[in-house]
Amino acid sequence: MKKFLIVCAAFLAGILAHAQESNVLSAWEYKNVYDLEKKNGNMGVAVENLIKAKQAIDAAAENEKTMGKSKTWKRRTEVYVTILVEPNEALNPFRSTLLDEIYKSIMKARSVEINEKTG
Repeated sequence: MKKFLIVCAAFLAGILAHAQESNVLSAWEYKNVYDLEKKNGNMGVAVENLIKAKQAIDAAAENEKTMGKSKTWKRRTEVYVTILVEPNEALNPFRSTLLDEIYKSIMKARSVEINEKTG
């Protein structure tokens, strides 16, 4: 019984770690759907996907498994810049601190995974 519980705990930990990696991927996919829907003129669906991208990347940025990866912060910067420049009023509640968050994300992306060869 004890071994079974240990195996279950290890399996659950693996799933949770993978779930945070999938949040980074989900944010990227939501942003791609946003771009496609915007191109097709479906702004309501586009904005909904942009908000979902923000929620997914924020969850990944807060998790200790993915906060140490530069890809997380790069994707966060891309989503936040898109929110900042999109002239849709539904995104106004998210704009109050975007410039500060974009700056923090850029700095974090440049510092969390440093290439030992190039610095």
